[in-house]
Amino acid sequence: MSRMDVDENELERLRRESPAYAGDDGWEEVPPPMAAVLSVRFDLPTVNRLFRVAAARHQTPSGLVRDWTIERLATADPDQEAERAHSIREGGGAYADDNEQLRARYRPEPVRWLFIGESSPASGRFFYRANSNLFHAVRRAFEEAFGPMPAGTGFLEEFQRRGAWLVDMVDRPINRTRGRPRADAVDAGIGQLATTMAEARPAMVIAVKATLEGPVRRAAQTAGIQPDAIHVLPFPVRQWRLPFVRELTGALLTATAAGRGGSRRGKELTLHAAIAEILHETGPAPARTVANEINLRRLYRRGDRRSIDYQQVLARARRHPERFRITRDGLELA
Repeated sequence: MSRMDVDENELERLRRESPAYAGDDGWEEVPPPMAAVLSVRFDLPTVNRLFRVAAARHQTPSGLVRDWTIERLATADPDQEAERAHSIREGGGAYADDNEQLRARYRPEPVRWLFIGESSPASGRFFYRANSNLFHAVRRAFEEAFGPMPAGTGFLEEFQRRGAWLVDMVDRPINRTRGRPRADAVDAGIGQLATTMAEARPAMVIAVKATLEGPVRRAAQTAGIQPDAIHVLPFPVRQWRLPFVRELTGALLTATAAGRGGSRRGKELTLHAAIAEILHETGPAPARTVANEINLRRLYRRGDRRSIDYQQVLARARRHPERFRITRDGLELA
């Protein structure tokens, strides 16, 4: 309805009937005039948790969010927050130093599983502060693979006990940087990562972001790490969270079985047969997921014994249209 369709009194009535002016049990009335309404978006798991917490506290979800926001703002100093945000963006100051001290504190000996991230986020969240997207997704995968896991720092201790460690390619947040500067920052970390790999000699390397595959493989080659020890996962955000959890769970189970002298598969197949076997189990899946599973299970090896990548999987699928279809979601059986 446009302004031309109603008079000013009608517009005022519509404004007053807006949800922005509605009362909420246990909350004061929103004072007029209301200049702006803020909205936020959450992923589905967060929404589900928010509804459960709100129900337990006998509140509406919006009332709960407002309560938490007001509580946080009541103790926040804008000047200190600005200084902290600047420190995080620049990768300097006490906050960054604290992060590296936390990382060093949780380093296991020996390192069995080396996780490699791009950088800590500019938001200030950090895996070893038990509050990042990556932390929650990794914990979920460990639960899927090994059973119930403790929360918070308890999981960090379990992560360490199992020989797992996370390092970053870049020592400052770059997730809000784009293009060549971001890629250059990652490439500049290859030498240090190669040194870390050579010292740690992990049995499995897990790159957490598809764009890290090239730099991580170059570092691994310098360090003498076998290509089939490297597993590349998508970053666990939005639609990629479930694939991340599923693939990491599989990698952990395979690595654990191999460490016990077992294997999920003892016989190698042709590449198209290996692709078909994975798709029979998973249903439609991205080519990168299929390649990761084939490498993990050692279903197929190239003539030079190196692991395969997703481009080889796609190329083979195109050569066998009678067996596979390539869709916008990945590969599926024909």
